[in-house]
Amino acid sequence: MPVLKISYKLTLRPFKLSLLMFYGMMIILIGCGPSVDDDNILQTVSSDIRQQGYPDSGYPGPISVDAYPVPPSTDTVIQESPAVLPSFPGQIAFQTERFDGSLQVAMIDGSTGEITQLNQMFAQSFEPAWSPDCKSLIFTVGQESGSDFELYRQVLQSVDATLFLNHTDFYDWGAAWSPVNDVIAYQTNEDALINVCFADTVGNELGCMERNGFSNAMPAWSPDGSQIVFSSNREGNWELYIIDYPALSSVNRLTEDTGTDFDPVFASDGSTILFSSQRGADYNLFSIEANGQNEQQLTSDGADERFPTWVGENLIAYAAGFQEELELYLMNADGSNPQRLTYSLGKDEWPSWCAVP
Repeated sequence: MPVLKISYKLTLRPFKLSLLMFYGMMIILIGCGPSVDDDNILQTVSSDIRQQGYPDSGYPGPISVDAYPVPPSTDTVIQESPAVLPSFPGQIAFQTERFDGSLQVAMIDGSTGEITQLNQMFAQSFEPAWSPDCKSLIFTVGQESGSDFELYRQVLQSVDATLFLNHTDFYDWGAAWSPVNDVIAYQTNEDALINVCFADTVGNELGCMERNGFSNAMPAWSPDGSQIVFSSNREGNWELYIIDYPALSSVNRLTEDTGTDFDPVFASDGSTILFSSQRGADYNLFSIEANGQNEQQLTSDGADERFPTWVGENLIAYAAGFQEELELYLMNADGSNPQRLTYSLGKDEWPSWCAVP
């Protein structure tokens, strides 16, 4: 079977080091680099930072200055997809390396299992998020020659995407669309730290969360748009917090553990939040009530399991690394009956569900 080999060059610019440090520190957290004091993560940015390796830990990021992203291994053997895949309502958008070895946004139809590429405009695109009406996607674009991470928007009936938001001196990425308001939360790394900012649906900026020597990241909206759950290292460790919107005046801590808590997402009724947490060698999936009570571990399978998203009210889609690369899986809301959903050479990850008819 032929294997695609893709190589990209990445030119590092000084103002990009903040985000690259974030990537490097994340890989240290999951045990692939020298141990560090978590309290110091993202507090300073040094111009002589050397990038750590970057495995399947979440954000698409540089493995080295000579490969962005790293192509699938020539030793990887793809397992054939079964004749019948698990079915689910609607569609899941996700990022994948299946087409040419670079990250691209694709969609899988829940009734047929058919996978289609969103567009072929960019060297790489990733981190898709649906509009509330399931007619558009907003996603991150990172070109291969030292360009910014920029946010683009595409109507599904169109073959072209349009630039949504771009700052020439720092990254914009990881968007989340409010279910009821014309507001999009996104991440930026202005002033050396990660923060959550906001824009309307035409790209007009609406301000950012308060930040004072710490980072805010990975925003996700409540179903009524009145709250945002996010990850922050404001108290040293990466924990989950909830803040009201639009006032941004009341912040409540949701989790309290020694692990790293990422990837939060609200249930459709707002009562429960899914998230991933590394409290040992691997990331596992957890649920917790929005009031911080009744935390439950959903997975413990000896592999990294990340990026949970609700599929309707009773299913959860997520990425798991049981194979050499992350693939998409479905399981019941209580963590039972996990079923593999995708089979590809390279990563399938960052699922985002919408009830597309």
